[in-house]
Amino acid sequence: MSHIEDLEQRRKKEDDDHQSPPWYAVAGKCVMGAVIHPLDYVRVLIQLGYEPIEPVPTRRLFGKPALRLPSVFTYMGYIRSVDGFFGLYRGFGASLCGNFTQNVVMIHMTAAMPPVPTFEEDQELNAEDVKIMNFIQRTSQQMVARTVATILSQPFYVISCRMMAQFIGGELKYTSLLSSFREIIKDEGVSGLWNGLMPRLTGEILRIWLAGSVAFVINNYAVQEASVRSYITGTTNFLAASITYPFQVVGTVMTVSGAPIEAGGPPHLARYEGWTQCWKHLSQLGHLKRGSSLFWRYYQGPMGISFDGAAYKIPVDVSLLSKVN
Repeated sequence: MSHIEDLEQRRKKEDDDHQSPPWYAVAGKCVMGAVIHPLDYVRVLIQLGYEPIEPVPTRRLFGKPALRLPSVFTYMGYIRSVDGFFGLYRGFGASLCGNFTQNVVMIHMTAAMPPVPTFEEDQELNAEDVKIMNFIQRTSQQMVARTVATILSQPFYVISCRMMAQFIGGELKYTSLLSSFREIIKDEGVSGLWNGLMPRLTGEILRIWLAGSVAFVINNYAVQEASVRSYITGTTNFLAASITYPFQVVGTVMTVSGAPIEAGGPPHLARYEGWTQCWKHLSQLGHLKRGSSLFWRYYQGPMGISFDGAAYKIPVDVSLLSKVN
């Protein structure tokens, strides 16, 4: 029996013994999505640059004056005061559909691909070149599955972000999935459903290869204990997500920029010709990391220091924030 046939039989046996776990995982992720949706909602608004609550003077760890922006819970309290408790779930239906689509596509794509030895199975081999080739094949399959899943789920992501962004201007243009599909296609064509896809997809691909490569090198050449390897993988995933986070910010901005709602244009957002222009503009403003921290947030605009050593905002023309050089 060849090694590939052995892997196929092993996979089939695992599928027969564990029919439910993949779908339990999908259901679990959907439930978790419902729990954390208010946090995701706040993050989207912060990524769009919407700060309805004025920062307050504070000091950083070593005493440097700063202006502290509200934490995620204060922000959620503000949304609740305007829209009520269920207002915290604005865009949840579209987000749920997007997450479900992405997870189901990932499961089917992974099952349809040729079996590749896992990292643990590779440890039984002595040939380093075989281990490397298996790693490349595993990561390539993960990349392909994630790419297809991201492309197919993007319309739901666009609709969800726009539903959330309506909070800024108080519109009711995007109210349901079907009506939102119609509105976007009517205003921007079918391609409007995939606004912001490229930065989001680029970030996902870079995250997969960065996390996978670093974890493979450390686990294969530096760590021998199997119990430690899972922590290494988790740590590299976290670090890779942090490094590629700016792509998520740009992707969110591009889903809303140009939309026929108040949040889609000046003075809230610039109208960008492409996502690379958006990246350059946000980089100039120092806003590529906005939303990366939901608890310890500091105002990044122009500040002054008063006679008593407290920080204060220097008034700025908000229209300048939406001007692209």
